[in-house]
Amino acid sequence: NVDSALNKSIDLKTFLSQWAIEEHISQSSLRSLLQGIKQYTCENCSLNIPFDPRTLLHTPRSSNVEICAGGQYFHFGLRKGILSIIPSLSRNITETKISINVDGLPLSKSSQRQFWPILGSVAESKEVYIIGIYYGTQKPSDNNKFLAKFVDEIKILHEEGIILKNTSVSCTIHSIICDAPAKAFMLQIKGHNGYSSCTKCITEGSYVNGKMCFPETNAQVRTDTDFRLRKDENYHIGHSALLALPNFDLVNNILLDYMHLVCLGVMRKLLYIWLFGDFKVRLQHRKVETISSELENVLKLYMPCEFVHKPRSLALVKLWKATEFRNVLLYTGCVAFKLLRKDLYHHFLVLHAAIRILCCSQFEELIDYAQELLQYFV
Repeated sequence: NVDSALNKSIDLKTFLSQWAIEEHISQSSLRSLLQGIKQYTCENCSLNIPFDPRTLLHTPRSSNVEICAGGQYFHFGLRKGILSIIPSLSRNITETKISINVDGLPLSKSSQRQFWPILGSVAESKEVYIIGIYYGTQKPSDNNKFLAKFVDEIKILHEEGIILKNTSVSCTIHSIICDAPAKAFMLQIKGHNGYSSCTKCITEGSYVNGKMCFPETNAQVRTDTDFRLRKDENYHIGHSALLALPNFDLVNNILLDYMHLVCLGVMRKLLYIWLFGDFKVRLQHRKVETISSELENVLKLYMPCEFVHKPRSLALVKLWKATEFRNVLLYTGCVAFKLLRKDLYHHFLVLHAAIRILCCSQFEELIDYAQELLQYFV
């Protein structure tokens, strides 16, 4: 049966190509496999398997990699990423809001080679797709050149939208989420160690024990208009390509990075103070062992399967991931840290309550109270 043989050939090629991509099979290994299949398959079975992995994977003969900002850049396309996600959604949409992330990614510990991907996701889906990627030995030397294709494409999509099933879908950038160094690069502002580096308030920091601190908790907030007019000369270091984004607020739509600020920032700092800090606040070795035992032998047993990382000993705190600091802040800490000195435990509970409110949408009416708690915590 010719049709049956053809379907088997297509199914096998699809399986092999997906398997090679998902399992990260090298070109040489895949080539050996394809040649082996050809060699040990009878000529009459009509599998039609190619010899070359480039044919199997439909690798383009040429690529549009261009020299850009001291490295190489390839633009996959914002439209292409959106079209790969929207058809799989369970409901029809007429508007999509896009979140963007940019960050540096070292390729190895023994060289300076790195990727700077521009990633996107739509509000209706958890899938993340690549919009563009930069490769070089350092971060892009020119913010405007690095973001040029992305900005140009979003301007076109904002004006024309995307036609899908005879329906026009409008596209807007809802937010940009980066860690502090990447945010400073994207906005072309002072780095997070600068005196005028706060992205939300017009305040001047000061060095305390060799670290930049911002003691003022009720400073004048920054606005999109002030940013565009560059009213704070000490804040800007260059012209950002993001200024050209349509209907985008360069203050309110640049979100704070919760993972680095809270989980890997404040919560880790608290634990380090309790474990390795001044003797006035440092936990006794006996209490550290008791808390570790509570985390590992008791609380671990009651952690639901949805928690990827189970509680680990405080002896391994330097190896903890961001999700582990998050778990101890939002869930296990209020039980495990009862052995802390009373004032330190109360101090932790203030942070716990504030972040818990901010993480739960059903507590939206308590946002002002969360702000008061955070000001009290500081």
